[in-house]
Amino acid sequence: MHAQTTSDPIDELIPPPRPWWVRLVVGLVIVSVVGVGAALWGYGFVFPQPGCCGSGGGSAQMSTTADRTAVTVTVVFFNSSGRELRISDASADLPGATVLGIAMLDEDNDTFPISRTTPLPATIDGTTTRRLVVTFVPTSCRDDRDPWGKLTVELDVVNGWLPSIGRTYTVPGAIFDGDPSSLSLFPPEGVDSSTLITPLAAACALLGR
Repeated sequence: MHAQTTSDPIDELIPPPRPWWVRLVVGLVIVSVVGVGAALWGYGFVFPQPGCCGSGGGSAQMSTTADRTAVTVTVVFFNSSGRELRISDASADLPGATVLGIAMLDEDNDTFPISRTTPLPATIDGTTTRRLVVTFVPTSCRDDRDPWGKLTVELDVVNGWLPSIGRTYTVPGAIFDGDPSSLSLFPPEGVDSSTLITPLAAACALLGR
């Protein structure tokens, strides 16, 4: 006499295991999707990664505006990713100064005072270095060699076929890092800049204070 077996009702809710080759294909698909997603993210296709693939730099360039009522200082922005980025907005923290505006320096501008800029929003090509121009008025003339100034930008990727996730990005390093060689001055005629090595003292001297 054979014993009668009864199945647990819960077993009927659990599907039978798939064949091994189905599990293998599903696993490969998942790994591929994750790999492609990580690459798109890491190389800046969907999330701006201006510092993903290298670094760039240069000295800050300071001069007066054409009417000599304010001072401009340039900040190097290096987009090391292979994607075109849009800078939709920017802000600068300049202790001892009031910021009046920020724009992108035109590539063909080679004179000081700066005469050609592009207002934000503006785009920057992949693996390209551009300069942003911060216009400000100093409220202090202290001669301080501490690192000075930070620039923050709002970025998104210029994509024709993929959505982009915007981000807030702080440009690495200070605008003036404390090394006198990191500040290049372009004074108006009659202003001696040979002894000016700190940003606020230089700005005041450029304005004749």
